[in-house]
Formats: sequence, structure tokens, C-alpha cells
Amino acid sequence: MTQMIADDAEAVAVAAELAAKFAREAVLRDAERILPRTELD
Repeated sequence: MTQMIADDAEAVAVAAELAAKFAREAVLRDAERILPRTELD
């Protein structure tokens, strides 16, 4: 499902949420050399 971002405030909120998710998973991805294909999609 694609989310449509309505305004700047929502864009900032979505970016912050994604950054937090990526940070939580980054250590495992780095250790196991897993490319973040899903996140990039």
C-alpha cells in the first residue's frame, strides 16, 4: 500500500518514523551484510 503524504508536517513525521525504524535494524543489517531493499522500495 502506498501512503500519500498530505503536507510538510506529515512528511517530516514520516521521515522521523522511518529513520527510527532504520536505526533499530541497521546494526543487524550491517552485521549480516543485508541490503535494505524493502526500505528502499
